[in-house]
Amino acid sequence: MTVINRHNYESYFLLWVDGELSDEEQVTLDRFVAENPDLAEELSLLKSTQLQPAAHLSSKRYGGQRGQLQPALLHRPPAL
Repeated sequence: MTVINRHNYESYFLLWVDGELSDEEQVTLDRFVAENPDLAEELSLLKSTQLQPAAHLSSKRYGGQRGQLQPALLHRPPAL
């Protein structure tokens, strides 16, 4: 069972931002924040730091997998 307290909550907040919490941990974190409303703003601020991928960066254009560019698609300076 996951125990979140005031000594370790920051780690769980960061895990939430990274999308690494299990369903059980998510429920536990939600309960912890409900019981500690003074920390809700901190979690909200961390949530606002999440970056969303731009819609124009399609996986097809960039090699089939997000975040992996094919060498042929990288910018090359013009030949002299």
